[in-house]
Amino acid sequence: MKLKVNIDSNLTENAVYIDAIEMSSDINCLIQYVQSIDATKVLNGKLGDHIYRVNLAEVYRFFTENKVVKMETETKKFVLNKRLYEIEAIINHQSSFHKDI
Repeated sequence: MKLKVNIDSNLTENAVYIDAIEMSSDINCLIQYVQSIDATKVLNGKLGDHIYRVNLAEVYRFFTENKVVKMETETKKFVLNKRLYEIEAIINHQSSFHKDI
C-alpha cells in the first residue's frame, strides 16, 4: 500500500482520499479509523433546546451535577448524552493518536 501526503496551505479543509483496486477489510478499517479521529475532536452538548458541536480543545472540564454529566467551556455549561467513562475513552483515544505521530 502506498501513502501520499500533500500539504497545501490554500486548502480550506483537511481531506483524506483513498484509491483502491477493490473494497477490502483493510480499507474498511482505514475508513473507520479516519472517521474515529474526526469524531474524537468534538462532542455534542445540549444547551437548552439546542445541540452544539463543541471542540474538545475548548472544554475546561467534565463533571456531574445532580446525576447529569456536563462539560464546561469558558462561557457555557453543556449537558452531555454520554457517561464519564465514555468521555474518558474518547479523550484517551485522541491523546494516544497524537503520541503516535
